[in-house]
Amino acid sequence: MIDIIFRTAIAWLGLTILLRLSGRRTLGEMSAVDLVVLLITGDMIQQSLLGDDASLTSGFVVIITLLTLTMAYAKAKAVWPGAARHFEGVPTVLIRNGKPDERQMANSRVAMDEILEAARLQGITEPEEIRFALLEVSGQISIIPRAPAGRA
Repeated sequence: MIDIIFRTAIAWLGLTILLRLSGRRTLGEMSAVDLVVLLITGDMIQQSLLGDDASLTSGFVVIITLLTLTMAYAKAKAVWPGAARHFEGVPTVLIRNGKPDERQMANSRVAMDEILEAARLQGITEPEEIRFALLEVSGQISIIPRAPAGRA
């Protein structure tokens, strides 16, 4: 059972790091391709966690280990907020005062169409109307509109 706990902890850490490296958009709204990758990943990791032991007890050991790691991570984030920045990142500015930051957009793999879609949901039709477009750590795009002319 110790080897299952160890493999589960290593898999949790490894998958957490891989998802972080794959970018925040992976964690936002999932496409059909993202869902297929997630399902296949889950199946492949399950096989490596349990090894030859597919018993119900081993399955519960994996689940309990994952829940324990998740609760420990949540507690660690509360105690050391700076640690969360390393695992989860910080919001990324994609547009500032109507000007797209092409480098940040490329690094985040976010297209202008995606930003404009988020803006349209708030009734904004032109990039010049955007004060800030932020890629949140959740993968969502937040739009902060510019103040109308005559307002600060």
